[in-house]
Amino acid sequence: MRAALLSVFGNDSPKPISAIGDALGRSNEYPDPTLVGAFLDNHDFPRFDSLVTDRTKGYNAIVANFLTRGLPTVYYGLEQDMSEGRNDPYNREALWLYGNFATDGETYQRIKKLNAVRAVLGKQEGWYNLVAEQLETEGDDIALKRGPAVIVLTARGNGASGSWKVSKAGFQGGARVIE
Repeated sequence: MRAALLSVFGNDSPKPISAIGDALGRSNEYPDPTLVGAFLDNHDFPRFDSLVTDRTKGYNAIVANFLTRGLPTVYYGLEQDMSEGRNDPYNREALWLYGNFATDGETYQRIKKLNAVRAVLGKQEGWYNLVAEQLETEGDDIALKRGPAVIVLTARGNGASGSWKVSKAGFQGGARVIE
């Protein structure tokens, strides 16, 4: 999944957003894909932020990491936007060199909100035991469904705009949705 997210949202040779749906479709290769650790970077890989410079795309990747399947893992520094670290030893630098453990940064706050969203969704019976399924794609956008949640991701990037009607979302007219 990490490779798919980087191939769609990363700086190098972007692939179609359907690569995310393809990766989710291969989840059945694992005995239990809901127990697989989901991560964007760790001490053995380049830091995520060194590979994805468009913050909008980066936030979409973080949402996918938290809401599509498995156990989301945040390698220290992602929440502080540590972007040096394409190679050792820079992908293992000390956290206290960045941000003074700030809790008011945008990425930190988004991760905090995603944890709260997971907690709410986790109260839905069986949600943690599900893997998101692709509903539909259009251009740079993909809609996924995991239990009662519809997850819409875009690779349009910062400053891009547009609209898209997700016809297979399953919501009735006037349904209340939360971004």
